[in-house]
Amino acid sequence: FAPRQKYLMPEIPPHVGFVLWIRRGEKKNENLIPYVEHLVHLLSTCFPHTTAVTLYDRDGHLSDSQLMQKLMDGLHKAVPTVFPSSDATTSSFAIRRKGQDVTAEYFPKATDCTKQYTINILDETNGQQEFVQLASETQAKLQRGEITEEQVKEMTEAELGAQLPAFKGLKAPHVLVTFGPLNSLDGFPPWHSSESEIYHHTSSFLKYSVQDFAADITAFRRVKTLKGV
Repeated sequence: FAPRQKYLMPEIPPHVGFVLWIRRGEKKNENLIPYVEHLVHLLSTCFPHTTAVTLYDRDGHLSDSQLMQKLMDGLHKAVPTVFPSSDATTSSFAIRRKGQDVTAEYFPKATDCTKQYTINILDETNGQQEFVQLASETQAKLQRGEITEEQVKEMTEAELGAQLPAFKGLKAPHVLVTFGPLNSLDGFPPWHSSESEIYHHTSSFLKYSVQDFAADITAFRRVKTLKGV
């Protein structure tokens, strides 16, 4: 992993997301440790410059408590200013898994602070049943004329969060990075990617460097400039 200081990192947007792709045969915990270590390097580039990172792990490997603890311990050492401690009250860290705040599992002393950093962890089961039910109810309302297609398209993130608890508080990442041989969101929530700038890498996540990330952020900034945002 190339040292971060060698690259001129452009301004990172407030929310970035990664759709992780893990090769078959590497899904046992001992094989996933390199992925967690690589995540620490990458996330330490993001924080404290960005305030939220969403990790979509389709098969739910990051729900494993040991892997999560290793990730948190690594980040705590890499970016100590972001994490809550007994003598630091200016910032705090939150972890949301399946729409639930699980911060206390890793930082029981976390307190209310002026700035909060968040990691959202999703997998393919997040909101799956609720999403199917919502789609069915929405279709029925359309057929009865109670709502219009335009109203469905304009459904806000807050409205979705109210109806899909697993996605409560989740906003669309400004930048969403995907990996693997196929350019696919791999089940990432569609409503929460419609406004994202998506950058795909055919390589494994393990080969994604800080330089690659800087190139994606540079491309994102270029798009925003062209759009006048």
